[in-house]
Amino acid sequence: MKCWPGRVRCSGRSAASARIESWYAQRSAGCPLRPARLNRGFTLTEVLIVAVVIGILLSFITAAGFSALTRAHAFAIQTEAGKLALAMDTFKAEYGSYPPANLAPPVSGQPDRLFSFVSRHFPFYLQRLAADQDVAGGNLREKLRSDLGFSEAEGGKGIYIHGFDPSQALVFWLVGFSGDPADPF
Repeated sequence: MKCWPGRVRCSGRSAASARIESWYAQRSAGCPLRPARLNRGFTLTEVLIVAVVIGILLSFITAAGFSALTRAHAFAIQTEAGKLALAMDTFKAEYGSYPPANLAPPVSGQPDRLFSFVSRHFPFYLQRLAADQDVAGGNLREKLRSDLGFSEAEGGKGIYIHGFDPSQALVFWLVGFSGDPADPF
């Protein structure tokens, strides 16, 4: 038996009763409830509804993802700030004060913070500089800046202290020093 023939023919019966009988006969024969030509795809309305629902879900997922990235970035910044604070506290515990942030030569009348810090915490280094004839400079302050500021090829430590900003100075001090008290840098 063919499912859903093109027309239901009536022979003395009403068209409605013929359709009902035909339907029961087709169901008992295993035919689908709807004609096969109607089961071929989705309607445009169904496709649009699914697209809108997927779009809404993707917008929620994207918003949650950006929120998580922002929180992770803030946490990374807090972690770095905590490490920096710990390094500063460790430096202060070891040397008795925080490191000087300004490594530039002093302007007239201002104290030389680099020289005062090094003379307080590394006196053996200054004694070595005073005795070293190879380091250029007339007085000990100039020798200190020459030794730290000149490149290694010129006989210095290769630390450019004249162009440092405070963040570079902080990195310079917190990296650590050698174990030799006569040459800690």
